[in-house]
Amino acid sequence: MSYYAQDPKKDTMKTKQRLEAQAAAIHAKLDKLATARRIRRNRKLIGRCYKYRNIYGPGSDGWWLYIRITGGGYWMTSVSFQHTAEDIYEVKHDHFTTILDGFTEITRTELDAEWREFLSKLKSLHGLKEGEK
Repeated sequence: MSYYAQDPKKDTMKTKQRLEAQAAAIHAKLDKLATARRIRRNRKLIGRCYKYRNIYGPGSDGWWLYIRITGGGYWMTSVSFQHTAEDIYEVKHDHFTTILDGFTEITRTELDAEWREFLSKLKSLHGLKEGEK
């Protein structure tokens, strides 16, 4: 059968299927590279501490959210705490985290000082004095 006698629809479908298979293989390789790069980047952040100025929305008084990165695989995990403008005390452990624009890196010493202040305020709500559990 000559080239001109072939069904152009069949040829187009075969070409499309071949190109889709190649594209899928390329995307899989790119995804594998991106995943490896993300894991390497996240592991470098383990132990780092950050603060973020949090708000409920426009016109809301802000407060600081404090965070320490505790795990760094594909997803980062963290320990975080905050005392919101509505007087809510919140602590999260093994929380999935993303470090975005607006997060400011702080020292572990600063984080620890803020944690002690946070606990002191929380204890005072329950009538506990320093040193009591």
